[in-house]
Amino acid sequence: ERRQELGIFACDDFDLFMRARTYVGRHHLKGAVWTNAFPQAPVGVSKDGTAGNAELFMHFWDAVKQKGRHNHFEWTVKSDPDAVVIPSRIQQHLSAHNAHTPQFITNCNAFPGDPDFPMVYGAVEVFSREAMQKYYAMGWRCKSMDWHPLGEDVYMKRCMQQIGVAPVYDANMVGDGKCTYANCAEAFRASFHPFKSIWAWLHCWDQAHG
Repeated sequence: ERRQELGIFACDDFDLFMRARTYVGRHHLKGAVWTNAFPQAPVGVSKDGTAGNAELFMHFWDAVKQKGRHNHFEWTVKSDPDAVVIPSRIQQHLSAHNAHTPQFITNCNAFPGDPDFPMVYGAVEVFSREAMQKYYAMGWRCKSMDWHPLGEDVYMKRCMQQIGVAPVYDANMVGDGKCTYANCAEAFRASFHPFKSIWAWLHCWDQAHG
């Protein structure tokens, strides 16, 4: 992905985060690319049977704050490595939304009767600059909730709503196999998930641009 500068490497800017600082390679605009290390945390099992990783991602978002790059762009997109992200399509989707208000994108409504839905499925999470700034100013309040049984995506959705950030539903922001799977050839989707091997990731990218 990095060698071909696809996915997040085609965004206006990007950062990589993992448990240790690691050299990734060179980018034609940024030069040397290193991952950013951030403190780890125990990961259990959430109430939904997914990774109970809320605390881990609290540390992740703290690391994003330290970099400060979110202040320079209207939108921040967090994506998992196995998500095929197409930045130009994400920009098209976001052009329909007001970037100058605190809001975040929900991307799955698999269980309409569940109070947590529409939900942010964590493979691709999108927040406006004002949402990020509000989270960094007021997000400490969310630590009073019982976050231990939550996955990070449920935690962030509940936290954002608790501090007054509005959810906006976009069913086509991501075609996620864990929600309602989308064919990579569907041109109206802005991203796809999950594609865990290099071959599968690149095959999906090729289908999306075929």
